[in-house]
Amino acid sequence: MVSIRKTVPTIYRVQSTVHNTVLKNLKTSKDVAAAPLFKTKVKLSNQLAAAADYSAAYRTLKQKYGAKPDGLADTYVELARELPHEAPQHSGLPRSGHRGRGGA
Repeated sequence: MVSIRKTVPTIYRVQSTVHNTVLKNLKTSKDVAAAPLFKTKVKLSNQLAAAADYSAAYRTLKQKYGAKPDGLADTYVELARELPHEAPQHSGLPRSGHRGRGGA
């Protein structure tokens, strides 16, 4: 079992003063007993809300979460790239360069 103790900021709006203040406080406050943050933030978007729709047949991350500039597919890829750096060496995760089933 892998144990990663970091927080992923989600439903984040760059334009929101409240969101930016909370993130700043999480990063710097001594009073907040929160886990460190991942660099990747999952922004608030229509694609995120639509992801709950399980009836549609999606074949790729870009189909489900949308491509740039407003999509979230690249955000989830960035987050996945951060995970191996956080996992302990004995975690059993695939080594760098492993592409999983189907290649690509």
